[in-house]
Amino acid sequence: MLNLLNLAAFLVNLGITYGSLTGAFGPTNSSLSAKYHTLITPSGFAFSIWGPIFIWEGVFAVAQMFPSYRGSMLVKTITPWWLSACLFQCAWTFLRAGDHDWGHDLHGRHPDLALGGLFPVGFS
Repeated sequence: MLNLLNLAAFLVNLGITYGSLTGAFGPTNSSLSAKYHTLITPSGFAFSIWGPIFIWEGVFAVAQMFPSYRGSMLVKTITPWWLSACLFQCAWTFLRAGDHDWGHDLHGRHPDLALGGLFPVGFS
């Protein structure tokens, strides 16, 4: 069952992310990167890294379906993190494509929040 959830989460994530590349949900990442210039806004081409990332995520999603991995401790351990990553990536895709000024404004003023609070950056 976990294997099917992992595969489904990957396919939904892939579909939503591909849809965002076509502009189906609003402006594309490239156009938004060109529109909002901050110190932490990547260039549009920087998003091309997602091609190899999705290829390797697809490899995982398929490989974990093989009998040798079905029910393995690896899959049981990874599944909650995998599902969370897929969920948050889908949410991020919709929020970014929505071109909400508050989101870009917040991240522009508080890069520490944009980076998930991983780095204590103090801006006033």
